[in-house]
Amino acid sequence: YVVAEMKNFNIGDEIVVTAIQNNGKVLNYKYVISVKEIVTPDDARIFEQTEKPTLTVTTCWPLGTNWKRLMVQADFVQ
Repeated sequence: YVVAEMKNFNIGDEIVVTAIQNNGKVLNYKYVISVKEIVTPDDARIFEQTEKPTLTVTTCWPLGTNWKRLMVQADFVQ
């Protein structure tokens, strides 16, 4: 789940994704936001593969509509 609201994210902010394995080991993956844009729902960048590990998160924009998307992309750093 996302702790902060995406609209408050800024380029340079860190996102930490925490995964818990079946054996209880906790893994943290750190990403730094490099892109924050309002895009169309069919913008290819939402779905495209990248050459480096990248996290892409989207939500409806404005919230509660299906008109556009707020897209945040972050680069893996740890």
